[in-house]
Amino acid sequence: MRLRVRYGARAMLVSAVSGVPEGDRHLVGREPEVLEQIRDGSLSVVIWERRLPRGLRDALRRWLVQEPPRFEGFAGDAAWVDAALQGLVSSPARTFLAQDLQSLVQRFRLLTGTGSVKISFGAVTGDQCRKFHADYQRLRLITTYLGPGTEWLPEHAVRRDALFEPPACPVTANQLIVREPGQVRRANAGDVLLLRGHDGVTGAALGAVHRSPPIEALAKMRVLLVASV
Repeated sequence: MRLRVRYGARAMLVSAVSGVPEGDRHLVGREPEVLEQIRDGSLSVVIWERRLPRGLRDALRRWLVQEPPRFEGFAGDAAWVDAALQGLVSSPARTFLAQDLQSLVQRFRLLTGTGSVKISFGAVTGDQCRKFHADYQRLRLITTYLGPGTEWLPEHAVRRDALFEPPACPVTANQLIVREPGQVRRANAGDVLLLRGHDGVTGAALGAVHRSPPIEALAKMRVLLVASV
């Protein structure tokens, strides 16, 4: 398997078993196996790039007209998927989503070695987490099915010291945290992100610095899955 590694403005191909460039903490690939590379303690962001099927966006927009409730819970049996997709009519889009949610969460459970995975799925209409930040969680999986994807920063574009006790104003905080504004990356709809949290104890990579994209002023909506341990 060959994986594409992005570093700054460059792109290169490396084998799945080789290391990443010095100082680089992210890895991008087009096969699902790339997600397993998060086990590398030097990586904080791993992304599986993929495309969503045609028709999914329109089906989700029709679903959102019903204002379906957001699902918050833990992954157990397949019943959680039916609860998460409540009100979405039977269609190829629903079939895809049901299979995809189950598959991604199962992959995440195997990767993390835990059966207790917290799940959040549904629509987001307002601005959440406008400040760039690193989670104090072990690991988080995020994929966006509708709307703009999660924004994240490569390591060279972050001022780590500014993450601690940032100003209350998100704009001011981000001006301090983001060393190179032109290097802010945004995932595409369909991409699967694994974001390592910052534990401050082990020798693992520092937590991935990311944020939810601002959408409220643009009157946009997002539908996304978040799984975390």
